[in-house]
Amino acid sequence: MERPLGAIVASQSAMLQTLGREKTRLSDRRLAASYLQHVGQVRHLLSSHPESIQVLSVNYHEALADPNRTAAGVNRFRGGFLDESRMAATVDPSLHCQRPAAR
Repeated sequence: MERPLGAIVASQSAMLQTLGREKTRLSDRRLAASYLQHVGQVRHLLSSHPESIQVLSVNYHEALADPNRTAAGVNRFRGGFLDESRMAATVDPSLHCQRPAAR
C-alpha cells in the first residue's frame, strides 16, 4: 500500500495518542526519514529476488476512491479467483481521518 508519508506520520501519532502512549522521541521529520530508509531497504530486498517475490503496489487514495478497480487489480495479480465485490466492500473511506499537519 502506497500512502503519502505525511499521512503515515500523522496516523502513527494519532495511534500512539489513542493508545495513551507518549509520542515517539523522534520528531516527525526524523520519523519520516527513518520510515523512508526502511522502505528503501525493503524495496531493495524485494527487487533483488524477482524470481521468487512478486509485489503489487496499491495507491492508498486510488483504493479509497475506486475500491472496485483496486479489487480487480489485486484479483488479477493473485490469479483471478478472489471475490472482488467482497474485497471492495471492505473499504471504508470514513476511516481515512489522518492527514499530514499543515506546516
